[in-house]
Amino acid sequence: MILVLSAAAGLLLGIASRAVDTAAWAPSWIGTVVTPWLALAWLVGALSARPWPDGPMVGLAALTATVATYLLAAGTDAGALWLVLAPVALVGGPAYGWAGAAWRSRDALGRPGLALLGAALLVEGITLQLGDRVLLARIGFGVESLVGLAIIALAWMRRP
Repeated sequence: MILVLSAAAGLLLGIASRAVDTAAWAPSWIGTVVTPWLALAWLVGALSARPWPDGPMVGLAALTATVATYLLAAGTDAGALWLVLAPVALVGGPAYGWAGAAWRSRDALGRPGLALLGAALLVEGITLQLGDRVLLARIGFGVESLVGLAIIALAWMRRP
């Protein structure tokens, strides 16, 4: 059941992502924001029964559905996007699915499982500060980085 729900959530995220990326109001950098996708894989992993093999499977299902839906919605605009997005699904899906499941398992792997989610936020927030951004975007990415840092700190304060 969780596998079907993961794929359904991925389908919805793929549609929403494509709609936001192509909205008239969307800034040019919006398509580079990947943490919602990784967070979905982490979340469905956290809802799964076991870190292995359930976490990676549901993470893969969620992000494969997200990427496939996104590319189908892009139609002829998809071009070489699949070269960039396929690794997100094939590597990020299982890795973040495992991380979410490991966090839920409450064993020693829970710390790095939560820290991986924080690291995605931290790195993306720092990386997206580069380039020509309006002040509001810079503030938003700064907040994203701080949230990522707080999650990492929380992960290491958590008892296994």
